Amino acid sequence: MGCAVSSTVSHVGSAASRKISDCLGRVKYNVFTYGKNQKSAYSISSCCVGGCCVFWVHCAELVSKPLKKSLSSARRNLRTLLKLATFSVAMFGFGYALIPLYPVVCGALGINQTGVDDRPVNTQVDSSRLVTVEFDTNVHDMAWTFKPLVGHLSVHPGELAQAMFEVTNTRDVPVTGQAIPSYGPPLAAEHFRKLECFCFNKQILAPGERRQMPVVFVVDSALPKEIATITLSYTFFEVEGNRRAETSSGSVHKVKEGV
Repeated sequence: MGCAVSSTVSHVGSAASRKISDCLGRVKYNVFTYGKNQKSAYSISSCCVGGCCVFWVHCAELVSKPLKKSLSSARRNLRTLLKLATFSVAMFGFGYALIPLYPVVCGALGINQTGVDDRPVNTQVDSSRLVTVEFDTNVHDMAWTFKPLVGHLSVHPGELAQAMFEVTNTRDVPVTGQAIPSYGPPLAAEHFRKLECFCFNKQILAPGERRQMPVVFVVDSALPKEIATITLSYTFFEVEGNRRAETSSGSVHKVKEGV
């Protein structure tokens, strides 16, 4: 940096020196040729002023160029920061919006409807067929145990059937969960009618509570004949709003016990 400034100042000084030398030559000519008169004094003054102007113009250019580059870089950095901040806020809001939007989207698409009583369209029992219904259970990031009491059932299409499930809260605070069903193959969802299901409502379990929950269902007799096995899978998710409330209440309870 010091070398660059020295080089620039040397360049500026050389330009000014050339201007002043030229002026001095003209002054000598005026002095020795025409004598010391008013015109000679004016020539000396104008030459000195010209040399100073050249020097200061070069100095201004030296300072303004890096300053402009610095300001332009700062503006670009600020724009990038604002874009990143806007994107982060948008993604944060989208994550929170997914919870209330989930049932709306499922209702519009007709899949995984948790609060719908699926009354059977056709209650006629087809005793010539047997369909195996297998049960699968999962929990997502929850301190619950969840299992079916029977691994599978064989039912006739159109026949009313019931399966039992058991869930246990292993935490020392109340926890609220919501079960989401899914089906395999996906086509079976159109022909699996739930009359009673724990997935219709949120389940609130006290600390250490164990609960058995029924699912009453009918497999529609319109189920395609090539489908002989249906897998009914449930996954429990902890409700986010209740998670924050439970955490806050647990903290308050511990503080009171400490007091």
